[in-house]
Amino acid sequence: MITKENFYKIFPFQEEESFKSQIYEKYLLAARNNQYSPIKFYLSPKYWVYLKDFCERENMPYLCEGFFEEAERKLFSFNYYPGDNVQGTVIAIKNKSKFRALYHKDYLGSILGLGIDRNTIGDIIVQNDVAYVAVLKDILPFIQNNLLTIGKNPCEIVPVDDFNKLPAAEFEEFNIIVTSRRLDNMVSALGSFSRGEAVKYIDRGLVLVNYLEAKEKSLMVKEGSTISIRGKGKFKVFNTVNNTKSGRSVIRINKFI
Repeated sequence: MITKENFYKIFPFQEEESFKSQIYEKYLLAARNNQYSPIKFYLSPKYWVYLKDFCERENMPYLCEGFFEEAERKLFSFNYYPGDNVQGTVIAIKNKSKFRALYHKDYLGSILGLGIDRNTIGDIIVQNDVAYVAVLKDILPFIQNNLLTIGKNPCEIVPVDDFNKLPAAEFEEFNIIVTSRRLDNMVSALGSFSRGEAVKYIDRGLVLVNYLEAKEKSLMVKEGSTISIRGKGKFKVFNTVNNTKSGRSVIRINKFI
């Protein structure tokens, strides 16, 4: 068991001490009593990535669950063993109107408009006329009783029973050509701007690699990494397809739609 001061050092940022304090209290329950201790809100990657590493170093079982493949926001539990109660679930919100399409922002805005805390909501994937939303189980009855419309569109809410049938994120596949897998080269190609502009984006903290802020322009981007560029989108980096005659690499990319 570690002190609060040392626990805070897990996270490479200084802000949000009250948030880190809540997480530490859950860790204490798990460490002191050797009991299952879930954090009852969805965490952004800047938290759950480091908590996973911490639990693996401490040999503490854990659950890190976002329900969707490539989920960004996830629930985290200390001392989790299969069979323990998971705090979250997924609902399907069906748009009952045939006259107006709805988008991610419409669903999220209507849910938050009920006065619900953003941290009780995970990822949202919209497919056709249905939004699949990760939520805390505690707020499910409230949403079912109060979310009657999305904007002016009537809706129907159905709990999802089989998480294996959840939709996957949709992608647009294309190739980029770079001189190397250095981050500045990759950002330049993905964002369709100069290498100098790419460096500015990186320096300003507008680029994430695997959901964490990356400020080292010479970072070598590995296959399987996810790069997010503010205002440009999120990209999954795959293998090198081939090399050009000039020795540059042709790399396959999936852009999240």
